[in-house]
Amino acid sequence: MSNILNGDNNQYSASNTNKIKTFGTLSHKVVIIGDANVGKTCLINRFNHNKFDETSPTIGAIHHIKTVENISLDIWDTAGQERFKSMVPMYYKGAKAIIICFDITNSDSYFGAQNWYTEIFDSVKKAVIVLCGTKKDLENKREILFTNAKKFADMKGIKYLETSSKDDLNIKDLFKYIAEQITLENLKKESEGVDLNNSNNKGSKKLEKNNIDKYNKLKLKTKCCGD
Repeated sequence: MSNILNGDNNQYSASNTNKIKTFGTLSHKVVIIGDANVGKTCLINRFNHNKFDETSPTIGAIHHIKTVENISLDIWDTAGQERFKSMVPMYYKGAKAIIICFDITNSDSYFGAQNWYTEIFDSVKKAVIVLCGTKKDLENKREILFTNAKKFADMKGIKYLETSSKDDLNIKDLFKYIAEQITLENLKKESEGVDLNNSNNKGSKKLEKNNIDKYNKLKLKTKCCGD
């Protein structure tokens, strides 16, 4: 599995790379949800294959695995059509991160994203949630102001990011942010004595002091630079 964050753009510095730790052989589920035709599959195709193609609506879900700075992301691209909505909860169950997509040129998809947030919240309270406005390359057709979407995200305590799969804008940043937040959560759990490689999460030893320091430094970095 290739590491797409090692390109010229968005490359970690050497000082930051050692803050990302491999947590055994764990794979971290990331689920992409949102209404139909908002660009979910285009987003993942840009991330996985660095290409942009017009795509047909997803049937069910498409599965991808990608490693980002030693964090294995188990990515599920779900269908947005109404007839498949009843299937989506079985994909986001147990997710470590959820990306809720909407099309900035389609106000209905934005209200749909708000409904998706309401639907998932009780099931994934501990997951990293990102609200993602897609198709930023179509600014002249924008219907949802950045400030309005950011205000909604801030009210819910989640990250807001706008992307363009066509122009390859903020795609790497989106998954980099998710990897950092999952790392923070993993380091926090280890500092509390949780064994991440034990499905029962019992009886592990405490983090060594240097790993606690990594957690605190990365937490400060993301707090300062997350917006």
